[in-house]
Amino acid sequence: MALKVVKDHSGRRYEGAAKSRRTTGWKAESTSANAETISSLEILRNRHRDLVRNNPWARRAVHCVVTNTVGYGIEAAFQNRSKQRVKRITDLWKAWAESTQCDVEGRLTMAGVQAQIMRTVVESGEALVVRQRRSSKSGLAVPLQVQVLEPDQIDTLRQGTTDSGGKIVQGIEYDSSGKVVAYWLFPNHPGDTVELTTNGSPITRRFTGLRSVRVSADDVCHVFMAERPGQARGVPWGAAILIRLRDLDDYEDAYLLRQKLANCFTAFIADNDVVPGTANSDNVITESLEPGAIEILPNGKTVSFSDPPDADDYGPFVENNLYAVSSCYGITFEMLTGKMTNVNFSSGRMGWVEAHRNIECWRWQMLIPQALDRLGKWFLDAVSMTTGEAVEDVSIWWTPPRREVFDPSKEYKAMIDAARAGITSLPEIHRELGYDTDQVLKEISETNEAADKLGIVLETDARQSKGKSQEMADDEAETQRPDAAT
Repeated sequence: MALKVVKDHSGRRYEGAAKSRRTTGWKAESTSANAETISSLEILRNRHRDLVRNNPWARRAVHCVVTNTVGYGIEAAFQNRSKQRVKRITDLWKAWAESTQCDVEGRLTMAGVQAQIMRTVVESGEALVVRQRRSSKSGLAVPLQVQVLEPDQIDTLRQGTTDSGGKIVQGIEYDSSGKVVAYWLFPNHPGDTVELTTNGSPITRRFTGLRSVRVSADDVCHVFMAERPGQARGVPWGAAILIRLRDLDDYEDAYLLRQKLANCFTAFIADNDVVPGTANSDNVITESLEPGAIEILPNGKTVSFSDPPDADDYGPFVENNLYAVSSCYGITFEMLTGKMTNVNFSSGRMGWVEAHRNIECWRWQMLIPQALDRLGKWFLDAVSMTTGEAVEDVSIWWTPPRREVFDPSKEYKAMIDAARAGITSLPEIHRELGYDTDQVLKEISETNEAADKLGIVLETDARQSKGKSQEMADDEAETQRPDAAT
């Protein structure tokens, strides 16, 4: 009885942990997040980039994540008790962030920098943003520029302990308390090439002998999704779908080739009357098929073709794999493929709500705290250096782009009700819709002023609508008086 109790008790365990025929070959080791990435991160990164370059589904998935997370840019709003100070800082921000002054290469606005950061994170697993201080005589609105780097420039082989009792893990230096204090970065991309000249002939070689330099963590933003405690490096977002996506690519290529061959209707003429000891060398067997071709085979030669299995389930098979691809990247199947055949208004909205939860997670748990908050602090430091005023009491609020409006008649009314109830403000609504409140109010004022001078009453004039609403309310109150009937 005791042995039976022990045997029965030992069977009460997780089925997934059982050792059986079904789990033979399933190797799962108890390794840390950093131990898993140290030997495989570069391979994952390179393979994922290759898929994004050559596979339309991988490229589309990355594009969807970036455009839906960043869109036209995450807007900054500065808050302080002094309106004059806020206006000065806001004007400097517009001159710096809404132009290409903020970018080291002079190509991107701040919205473009945000998109490049997000794309690098999705494609390579992580992104670096480095602060570049500039001279006050540089002609910039503030003496600051930022540079986005790929994670290849982190010296992953830098490992060990430091003299101060800290440690270096895959090129990232920590102090004794576990705080990141520095990054060991290569001055150039290790995979970059340089043009050299040898004996008058130009040659291209890769950078060799690069030595990493220590860069303070105060000057670096390291952006990635930290999914496990203690994780030091980010993993490409398509890592879980790499093999399946590549196999799907090969499958589609093979199917396309099969269809091309099926359309090559070629006639073969063979002469079976072969005279012994003779050979017909006039006809050469072609190595390719062309539609409408007629080939005369040499004596004694025949042609046979393989009989591959039919691919009648091509559509459902590809769709099932694309469901897995969209799930891996955290977007919907409709966003990935653009196919809306089986979608109605309710199901489309539900799918978007679920995808929007992921987008909000990427914004508020990664992009804003790891990158934008740091960029905002760098900007305020540069403003303090330029104007000489203290900015410690200035706070920044980030407003992401609002999702597309599905039902304007209802959703705009909900915005108005929220503003009237004090739940949100008019500037916040404008920022969510991608507008600048000062510019909007200025245009409304100028339009109303011009209409008043010409004696024109427009339906878009909210002052007229308010007057009409008040008149209707007064009329309704008048009809509800007890003595209204008399």
